[in-house]
Amino acid sequence: MSVEDYRINAQVRAALVRRWIDTSRLHVGTVNRVVYLNGVLCQTYRPRRDDAKDEINSMLSLIKKVEHDIKAIQGVRDVVFGLTNFKKRGGKWRVVARM
Repeated sequence: MSVEDYRINAQVRAALVRRWIDTSRLHVGTVNRVVYLNGVLCQTYRPRRDDAKDEINSMLSLIKKVEHDIKAIQGVRDVVFGLTNFKKRGGKWRVVARM
């Protein structure tokens, strides 16, 4: 891992923490400026939602923001997601399993 990859990795972790993402359930790696996120994406804190549909929409909004935050980091060429609870198909995020 190059110095640039270490810098990107640190900035990705900081971006995740700013969004209250539980980093203990994610493996974050960077190789040749490509960020790899594997595991379960969930928040350590989130407001209680009465409606399950509101909660799903909130989580979908969160994953879009996380993706945008990571891609905005200087030097990042691409982001590869290997999440167990979200999948991206045809440019749209879908919930696979609720955590």
